Amino acid sequence: MTFKRFFLVAIGLLAFWYLFLKQSDYIIRFKVPTSPGVTYALIKDWSIELEKQEGTGIKILKDKKYQLLQLELKKSDRTYELFWKLQAENDSLTQVSLGFRQPGKRIWNRITAPFFKSEFKEDIIRISKDFKEGVKLNLTDKFKVNKVVLDKLPEMNYAFVEVKKISVFNKAEQMMKHNYELIHQVDELKIARKGFPFVMVTDWDIDKNEIDYRLCIEIDPVDKPTLRGTLKFDRLAAQPSLKTIYNGNYIYSDKAWFALHDFALRKSYEVSLKPVEFFHNNPFTDTKEIEWVTEVYLPLSQ
Repeated sequence: MTFKRFFLVAIGLLAFWYLFLKQSDYIIRFKVPTSPGVTYALIKDWSIELEKQEGTGIKILKDKKYQLLQLELKKSDRTYELFWKLQAENDSLTQVSLGFRQPGKRIWNRITAPFFKSEFKEDIIRISKDFKEGVKLNLTDKFKVNKVVLDKLPEMNYAFVEVKKISVFNKAEQMMKHNYELIHQVDELKIARKGFPFVMVTDWDIDKNEIDYRLCIEIDPVDKPTLRGTLKFDRLAAQPSLKTIYNGNYIYSDKAWFALHDFALRKSYEVSLKPVEFFHNNPFTDTKEIEWVTEVYLPLSQ
């Protein structure tokens, strides 16, 4: 085969792949200054917020945690498939590849999108810009998830009340609701308490993002605790865990859970999906939320 013929065959195969086999009609690439776990959680949050817009529907077609998320987006009279691919450059930087495909207009979009303005191209630029602006707002003004390290859950006695089957988005609201219930019952029993309440998740449905949790307060050891109302008692055993420091409002602290789980999968740690959060700030008196400190643990499986 002559070089010219080889060149023409190669060009033909490339064109065939581009027009008929390539997954996406158009791809936008960018970097996000946080881990794939946090990036993944932000994509899920973004899609939930987008679905609240009139005439918009979102459907998850494929979900491979912290690596790939395929969504179907229906907006007005148009349907797009979005292919999110996440790749960790390090623990605090994620390379995002966002591919778009429009069913029924694949060949036309692939021919025109690189060279001309079109409704398709304007839509995908607007969608990606909306996401990137939301990420920037979240990571600069709302919260920060710091480096993941190996540590150990502290040993302590605690009193608690239980909260079951709620959305993670309602966790902080439910904490506020049950905080008085917890503190009032402990004080009525004249049990010495220490520090701020903390949260111990007992069940996390990571796909539905629903949880059961205990709202707890550390107490001095009690020989024979008196059961009262909804108050219960238990002991937290020291346990090897992955740990990170989360800064920001407690509403968004689940982003630290995703960061820990992503880290565990990438580094081959077996973990229990039962995060524990220790809060170091009083939301009633400390007004600068981005400076709030929360220690977040994800226990290693035993």
